[in-house]
Amino acid sequence: MREAGAHTFPHAESNWYFQAGGYMHDSDKDEYEGPPWFAGIEYQKSRNTVIGLSVFNNSFGEFTLGIDIAVLSASGLALLVGYEF
Repeated sequence: MREAGAHTFPHAESNWYFQAGGYMHDSDKDEYEGPPWFAGIEYQKSRNTVIGLSVFNNSFGEFTLGIDIAVLSASGLALLVGYEF
């Protein structure tokens, strides 16, 4: 039996997602370096948590790593905690 007020996600499954691509700048500045690319992987747990890792080459040729964790509510709101190196 379910507790009063408890939320369920009836169609939620655990899934892995991979994203990769490039991006464009809205201007062409001389200080922009390197190829603009990114890649990321996320794991969605079966209930309500998403954990992700992303890497990208920023506009100044610096390698950047990001880690994020999101906790989703039944109403669709999310609490996101992230850190970028």
